[in-house]
Amino acid sequence: MTARRFLKLTHGWIGVVVALFVILVAGSGASLPFMSEMFLAQYGDALEAEAPRPGAPYVDIDAMVRTAEAVRGERFNTVGILMPHTRVPDVSTAMVFGMEEGGDPLYPMMVSVDPWTAEHKTSFSLGDAFGHDMIDFHYELVFGEWGATFVSILGILLVAFALTGLWLWWPRQGGLWRKARAPAMKGKASAKLFQIHGWLGIWTALLVVVFALSGTATARPEWFGPMLVDHEALEPHGGAWARTCEGTTTPGEAAQLARARFPEKQVSTLYFLPGEPIHVFLRGPGDLNAIEGDGLVWVHPSCDGLAQSVDLGEGALAEQAQSMMFSLHGGYFFGPVVGTLLVVVTGLSLVFFSVSGVIVFFTRTWRRKKAPAGLAEAVSPAE
Repeated sequence: MTARRFLKLTHGWIGVVVALFVILVAGSGASLPFMSEMFLAQYGDALEAEAPRPGAPYVDIDAMVRTAEAVRGERFNTVGILMPHTRVPDVSTAMVFGMEEGGDPLYPMMVSVDPWTAEHKTSFSLGDAFGHDMIDFHYELVFGEWGATFVSILGILLVAFALTGLWLWWPRQGGLWRKARAPAMKGKASAKLFQIHGWLGIWTALLVVVFALSGTATARPEWFGPMLVDHEALEPHGGAWARTCEGTTTPGEAAQLARARFPEKQVSTLYFLPGEPIHVFLRGPGDLNAIEGDGLVWVHPSCDGLAQSVDLGEGALAEQAQSMMFSLHGGYFFGPVVGTLLVVVTGLSLVFFSVSGVIVFFTRTWRRKKAPAGLAEAVSPAE
């Protein structure tokens, strides 16, 4: 068996086996650029707020937290804040999130707060948000951590499909540009479909590789070893950070300390889990991480003024790469218009590759079975 035939069979059989899963993951991924529309359609103007005047500053972050805790009561334990236009780009309210007794830690309670008045707008469990359901489905299908691992493996397979497809498509005779410019569109319907499959695959191969690898790197950065350094590996431990002081650092105070470290950036997200430093992410123009930002400040929860900061966009190459992975995978790195277009085109192309690949594979197999002995090797769609 030649190397070319081996790659054909491998590309085809593995593609057929995982085609349905590629359709589900790619199809749900193509919908995620419209996550803001999903949230706003479900919760309406409860996720929208308007500044009282141009350039008006937000109220203190502690005021937002107090509003959420007053609305939800003593059973509510705040663990973080999403500032406006962060994780869900078109949501203009702040989202204070936390856990309630007996709640699922994977689905915190979200409290929408007007960032200019600290007025409560609405509250909902993240598990009830359709937009978040789509994120979950894209990340793990319906199989939890096992599903997340499978989807991550699928990302690696997509890279392999792109590379083997490129090798199989590469013209063995004739001009490269002539073949890349337009499919030949000769032969039967299955042959034409095969030609479109290969032609579109060539023009989208780079996008498939970028989005597949960044998706796997976002979900399973540990698979890439020292090539990616997660910010959790940089978190301060020991020494002064192991102490417990008598004071209490509020989220608002932590945000003020963080802004002093990065005056050119704006606070985007805060996480304050029990027993850990307060994490404050700050975002500025040109940051590699277009969602949370490259600025990260850890603030001690009880020792006054103890903070450590890092600009992930100016760190080692492995730190920069990890900082941009989620932003790259979601298309945010390319801007709202171009990013949306690239994600949708890549997702829909993968759906087309899966459907057309299955049709061509079984058509070719059926034709080979029907061909007389000695002619089977010659029966294949035009390349």
